[in-house]
Amino acid sequence: MTDWASPAGGGNRPDDRPTGQDAPAGAPDPRPQPQYGQYAGPPGVQPQPQYGQYAGPPPPYGQAPPFGQAPPPYGYGPMAPQIFTPKPGVIPLRPLKLGDIFEGAFRTVRGNPGATVGLALAVSMLFAIPSILLTLVLGDIPFESDGTGDTSFLVASNASQVFSFVAAILLSGMLVVVVAEAVLGHRASIGEAWTRIRPRFWSLLGATLLIVLAMVLIIGVLVAMVIGVYAAAGDIAAIISGVLAVIIGLCALVWLSTKTSLATAAISLEKLGPIAGLKRSWALTNGQFWRILGITLLAQMLAGMIASLITVPAMMVGMAGVFATTDPESATMPVGFLIFVQVVTILASAITAPFTASVTGLLYIDQRIRREALDLNLMTAAGLK
Repeated sequence: MTDWASPAGGGNRPDDRPTGQDAPAGAPDPRPQPQYGQYAGPPGVQPQPQYGQYAGPPPPYGQAPPFGQAPPPYGYGPMAPQIFTPKPGVIPLRPLKLGDIFEGAFRTVRGNPGATVGLALAVSMLFAIPSILLTLVLGDIPFESDGTGDTSFLVASNASQVFSFVAAILLSGMLVVVVAEAVLGHRASIGEAWTRIRPRFWSLLGATLLIVLAMVLIIGVLVAMVIGVYAAAGDIAAIISGVLAVIIGLCALVWLSTKTSLATAAISLEKLGPIAGLKRSWALTNGQFWRILGITLLAQMLAGMIASLITVPAMMVGMAGVFATTDPESATMPVGFLIFVQVVTILASAITAPFTASVTGLLYIDQRIRREALDLNLMTAAGLK
């Protein structure tokens, strides 16, 4: 198991290497070494051209090379150096490209479906049980209710959102642990993920609530400004300020969510508190905002397309069944259809949530590789050094 704690020296990738006699034991010798294909034997002995070493122009057509001299290699020039990148798990241990991140996310889900899709399904179903029971108690929901049905629908909907909110927090932390082990080539079980994330649940919940509170404050300030403009300048100014407030609000919410997107991974793997985790995410995203935002949006779009392929046909079939079996004059939505909607939503989320969580976890690891040379620690943890 690797140590995911941030380095104590400030968290910058080391650029200065020890040289000469100042190098510690085990450090690579910085002095020039014989290159691949270069003769390094005793003096006074004429070397033969080595594999990959330029041996001069070829002899004229039909003439053999001098006796004892090997023919030049194909291409008559030095071979390009081959750089080997270790890949013990789902990603190569180097700064990641977009393809590496998406491939690593898919490989994580495909290589450990029990701890990804199975985990998402189990957690979502567990937290959906109270909402399903509440739906059964409330019964059929009127399409055009007289007030009682509308209140029941709001209660069931809000309860479902609360349970889904808590389930998403727990699930994201556990999936980050699964991704971190997949990077090292290990298959984490659901029990291992739960054991490691259980002490961090309250920190994850606290960080999420702080983010939600900040978003609410941003929206509240903008709404108050629009109301103030309306009171002072009338309708036209209020409409203009409202449009500007919507644009500013969306930009602010996107900026805040991107800057704090790595907090879950930092809290789960580095064992940080909620505020420390948010600060850590803020620091890791410095200078990489647009890259992280772009990759996250692409992942969300892809996940949304996959979810639509599941939910849209299922909803169409469900609605057709409702209209075929329900008296239109009753104007009620059967409780069975409401439960069906929740189950379909859970299935779609169980398939897409592991992918998006894996992308976020790999973005966190990528930032630490770029800034802190985490790849060296990962090589050691994977037994490659």
